[in-house]
Amino acid sequence: MGSYWSSFYSTEKGATTPTDTETNRRGKRANDTDLDTDNLEDPLLYTPQKKKLKSTTDYIYQVLFVNGENSDITITALGKEWKLHKIYLKQCGYFDSMFNGSWREAEASSISLDIPDDNIDVEALSIAFGCLYRDDFTIEPVKVVPVLAAACLLQLDGLMQQCAVIMMDTISMNTVCEYYECSVTYGLTLVTAACFKWFENNIMYKQTKILLKHISSQLLQQLIESPDLFVMQVEMDVYNLLKRWLFLQLVPGWSGSYRKELTKQADAHFKEAVRQEFGRGSSRSYLETKCGRKYKCVFATLRLQHILVDLTSTNTLLKDRLLPKEWLMPYFKAQWMTMLRVEQGEELGPKKEEVEESIFNHQSLRCARVLNRDTEHQWRWIGFNYGVDLVVTYTGRTIILKRNSSSHNRLLSTQSRRYVMFKVTVSCLNDLGQVTYTKTSGVVTTDFEKDGQVLALSVDRKATMPLRVALNLLYITPKLSDSLPNLLNIRLPHTHCGSCRRRRKSVTAIASTSCTDVDSSQCDVTGRADSPAAPSPSSVGSSEGAASTGDVDSDL
Repeated sequence: MGSYWSSFYSTEKGATTPTDTETNRRGKRANDTDLDTDNLEDPLLYTPQKKKLKSTTDYIYQVLFVNGENSDITITALGKEWKLHKIYLKQCGYFDSMFNGSWREAEASSISLDIPDDNIDVEALSIAFGCLYRDDFTIEPVKVVPVLAAACLLQLDGLMQQCAVIMMDTISMNTVCEYYECSVTYGLTLVTAACFKWFENNIMYKQTKILLKHISSQLLQQLIESPDLFVMQVEMDVYNLLKRWLFLQLVPGWSGSYRKELTKQADAHFKEAVRQEFGRGSSRSYLETKCGRKYKCVFATLRLQHILVDLTSTNTLLKDRLLPKEWLMPYFKAQWMTMLRVEQGEELGPKKEEVEESIFNHQSLRCARVLNRDTEHQWRWIGFNYGVDLVVTYTGRTIILKRNSSSHNRLLSTQSRRYVMFKVTVSCLNDLGQVTYTKTSGVVTTDFEKDGQVLALSVDRKATMPLRVALNLLYITPKLSDSLPNLLNIRLPHTHCGSCRRRRKSVTAIASTSCTDVDSSQCDVTGRADSPAAPSPSSVGSSEGAASTGDVDSDL
């Protein structure tokens, strides 16, 4: 290119043209190149060239489905008609059995479908019918539930699988409740499991009014029981979550501030309900009221043994009077017996051969924290752990557990060796709340000497911030004699409604009166009829507002 422009420029200035010898020399080289090229085969001649013409499926879809040409059957549903073809409809299990059986519709030229599912609309039916005429189709996530419902009605397994893939890719705070309910209804087990995993990772971290309003008591009970629930920060926060959820179930139209007003409004609502049903000064709890009894199963899944190890949390439970105090007494007894065994050297902690993994999952303390920066972090969670002060350190992409033997105003065990069972899990989430990275140590049993430490988990470099760190911990060996009580089987004292109280004349008289003396239609009796009157409430010295369980210990 450069020599060409040089020659052109010289000619313009009047320079002499190249000599014949130079021309012949260059021409010879050019002719040589042409000869060489003629002897080579062009590789492009053997490279397939793909040119997409109008596809057959597009033609079939437009002519047969959209235009309805040569239709041999008319389907009517939801006020709309579709001109379709039996040969294509037989791809559906619904129509295949209809046309091949001894049904009246087998020879009919028009069929009216009854649509019993409210999730199905006209657009969803059109998409379901249309997919019978083409290989590829597009479904917007906002329409995936109606299309799934239509696919289930027509027994289109392929379309159901495509809906399941779309749902699993778009699970988020705005869709998870609807997806979970629909996946259970239509039998999409993989979507159900994916939604449940989303709840485990996000329900404690992304609490909103809309989310809590739409979670059923059965689903919430399963989440509270799950050992993989991401508890942010400690078990007391699970109780606070349940309290907010219960209030929103009872007062779904409440529109105040979730963070600033909800807890205060919930406490006032529960106490007023107890006062109205049992009278002012009653020591009964909200779960003993007529409205509260149906929620006992959910609150019975709380791991109270890990809530009652903190004074502020214990005072809050007693002050709220949401749970029956009869539920708390078995835990107080079990914990006192455990403290005596630790003090007398009979309890050194759980050993692997003594505690099965299922028991660990059911009884372990769950606690978690989110690390926003990839720098060194060190923390502990609040609560008395029977003399073991476990400090967690994140440094250099590793998580280290250390048994701290310095006092720091804590009651520490003087035993030289203590056993602890733990499981460390780290995870990262995307903007939708879906897991992009996770790693776990599995259930590990280790013995800690004083100031001893163990490398619990190494975090891969591909893990991004923020990093979620969750621990399951078990500090003591569960004993059969101190096994956790079945709270639903605990008998509660007999309580009387307002009609009963008006009929009693004295405390002595009501104690000797049988239930047959009272109109049973006006008094909803719980527990034994001959149970004694409830004792007077004990005085609890607690502050007006409980300290946030999310605060980490400031000693570090």
